[in-house]
Amino acid sequence: MSISKELLLTWERNRGCRNSAEQREFARALEGVFGRFAFPDDFVVSVSKFRRAVLDTYSKENSELGRAFRSIREFRVWHHEDWRDGTSVPFTFVAVLERLEQRELEDRSKIAEIVEEKIKSINWVGVFSLQENALLAATYSDLTAADYVNSFPLELNSLYFARRYATSDK
Repeated sequence: MSISKELLLTWERNRGCRNSAEQREFARALEGVFGRFAFPDDFVVSVSKFRRAVLDTYSKENSELGRAFRSIREFRVWHHEDWRDGTSVPFTFVAVLERLEQRELEDRSKIAEIVEEKIKSINWVGVFSLQENALLAATYSDLTAADYVNSFPLELNSLYFARRYATSDK
């Protein structure tokens, strides 16, 4: 179904974002949904239960794991070997934390402890595995540009956006 531009121009415009911060948040969410990295199939299968854990616990207010997930802005992964390495491709997860005043759990080490336990429970398929240091909990300020650019966002990012705004009274 489509509509003509002429008809569209007759409608009253309603802004969905109240300020530039919300506009940036929306743009980042769109990037996360439509501009995501295509991970190899075995990697996707491996992290599917972790993804499900995020979905299942994110909105549970009394869940410590849910509070930890809500304290994280985005998940990224570093691969330590070439994707095409047929023997071993170890990963480190990067939990990019929300700003301190936006976290439900303030203690970075507590967030890392809770989330790392869930990450270490991943059953890896194929050549994929965890690096010895399975998780880095960091802020954007902690990461260098190279750290950020050389890591890949997990699809979980768009889920956070959707959950925040689906339940928002704003």
